[in-house]
Amino acid sequence: VNRPVVGVGPHGRREITWPTTSVAVVDTPRSGRRVVLVHGIELVEAHGGVWTHEDGAAMVGNPMSVAVVALQARGVDLSAEEIARRARPRVPSGR
Repeated sequence: VNRPVVGVGPHGRREITWPTTSVAVVDTPRSGRRVVLVHGIELVEAHGGVWTHEDGAAMVGNPMSVAVVALQARGVDLSAEEIARRARPRVPSGR
């Protein structure tokens, strides 16, 4: 399983390196919230499957039910409820 590595970049700011994982951040103008999307291969890889960047990108904007079917098709041998539980964000919403 890949884990993030935190270090200090050339300008003294913290940087995260996380192999096989990508992070996208957007500030929503109407609500003023920052949305962070982190996607990687860990859940599928842990079950012996393969998950690509393209697979992750295809899930953006889809309901959890679509993601569950895709994850199960890639080898995740868990119930829909368990996949949804593991896929929920583990960070506060900012409120």
